[in-house]
Amino acid sequence: MGTLSKKISGFVFYGILDTGYVKPESLFDKCQSIVDAHVNIVQLRAKLEDAPARRNIAFELLPIFKKREDVFFIINDDIELAAEICSIIPNAGLHIGQDDGSPKDARAEIGEGRVLGLSTHSESQAAGAESLKDVLDYFAVGPVYATNTKPGRPAVGLELVAKVAESEPSLPWFCIGGVNMRTARGMECRRTQDSGSLGRAFGGKYDNCNRVFAERIFGAQYRLIKNKGDKNMHMADALVSPAVGGLMTAASAGLLWYSARNLRKNFDPSRVPLMGVMGAFVFAAQMINFTIPGTGSSGHIGGGMLLAAVLGSHGAFIALACVLAIQAFMFADGGILALGCNIFNMGFFPCFIAYPLIFLPIAKNMKSGARIMAASIIGCTVALQLGAFGVVLETLCSGVTHLPFKTFVLLMQPIHLAIGLVEGALTGAVLVFLKSARPEVFENATKTSSGTVCLSLVIAALAMASGLSMLASQNPDGLEWSIERAAPGEEISADSKIHSAAEKVQENSALLPDYNLPNSESPAGGALAGAIGTLATLAAAAAAGFALRKSKRASQ
Repeated sequence: MGTLSKKISGFVFYGILDTGYVKPESLFDKCQSIVDAHVNIVQLRAKLEDAPARRNIAFELLPIFKKREDVFFIINDDIELAAEICSIIPNAGLHIGQDDGSPKDARAEIGEGRVLGLSTHSESQAAGAESLKDVLDYFAVGPVYATNTKPGRPAVGLELVAKVAESEPSLPWFCIGGVNMRTARGMECRRTQDSGSLGRAFGGKYDNCNRVFAERIFGAQYRLIKNKGDKNMHMADALVSPAVGGLMTAASAGLLWYSARNLRKNFDPSRVPLMGVMGAFVFAAQMINFTIPGTGSSGHIGGGMLLAAVLGSHGAFIALACVLAIQAFMFADGGILALGCNIFNMGFFPCFIAYPLIFLPIAKNMKSGARIMAASIIGCTVALQLGAFGVVLETLCSGVTHLPFKTFVLLMQPIHLAIGLVEGALTGAVLVFLKSARPEVFENATKTSSGTVCLSLVIAALAMASGLSMLASQNPDGLEWSIERAAPGEEISADSKIHSAAEKVQENSALLPDYNLPNSESPAGGALAGAIGTLATLAAAAAAGFALRKSKRASQ
């Protein structure tokens, strides 16, 4: 094994910058993100461009690799360009396919001491690459999953990856093609001395390849999709165009104004603490994802119906908006541009549609536990169905072509039907308990009783956020699950200036990304982050209530 091969054997990730996914104007920033995410070998794959355009792109990216001599710059299937780049910087090379000529000829063109890699798609081709270890520095196995950048080429699957690992090649090798945050779940590998481990494909260094993919690569390269953590729950910016995001933000802002206006007229100051506490309770409850049996997915409560039953439509909408804003800005859960969509989908349908039109007529005076349970289940189910369809329509209007409308609908509605039924049952159980144990919650509570109730709910919220949330399902939530199946092997990204600006805002504001302390994966860090988020939501929702109370007094 040559010196370069020995060095490459220590690399874990092989980054591919494909112009089929990334717009030319975003290539530099995306390349810098990949390098910053500690990827040591980056391939420029510009099949859609002609030779002059490809050269311009390569030279635009060149300064990144001049500054980082520890990162290799690989040109895909352009020997002349690769040879030119290799003459400028030592940390450069060429990657060729099976139909791109002889590896020996390619070596002669780029010279010794420069990286040369080869794509393989079968056991025999991988064995052939191994036989050329005096010529090649590495080889790649793929495409592991189907990808739009290689139309017509069937995926080789994990079976080939396993077989290549079992052969114990001496050359470094990588898995490429359709490997992203979501498909990486199927490549969970364990650190082991066993030569047959799939971990060899990734350098054999990490216990959990899925987490490493998410946090070290896609956390930087595709932060817009906001799926890097196990607890992401809401729409990401990549699913929303600036026009749709702006329209839904305006709609949600209008509903907030409408709710505040109505509350100011009929606001009971004694309900301010309860408004804050219920917001904190829903924040904590949303952290507990529950598994949907037989689907491989999970769900979490939206909380809109629970809030509406306690606070009324207008107070519930404001409290839920506080929850979602804290999640977006402090925890990077859901995009900034998509925040208006998330508030509308999760707040409008339960608070202004399902609660007054379904819950109240069925529950009547809330004297019957059976009626409360029936109203909760039916109301939550309808609200979830409307919210899920809202997500589909928003992605459709945003022009997210990777999510076919019909396929996305047929995935979103059934999975959210299941989630709605579970949320309805949980909401009903909480409401029945509160009605039995603390009926004053649903009335104009006195300060004494209100204080007792609020303290109890705060304690419960902190317990859920800091303790029970650690028991949450690690399966993807209903939205992520639907995206995985509607667009298998694809990473949905967005590269507009508005998306980039929103991304930067969220990057700077997210003090506790992925519901954990910065640079931490520990349960203790997650518990502390959950507690901080609960208290932050309590403060935000209570502040909204106090502002309404002050506004009402000023108007009198």
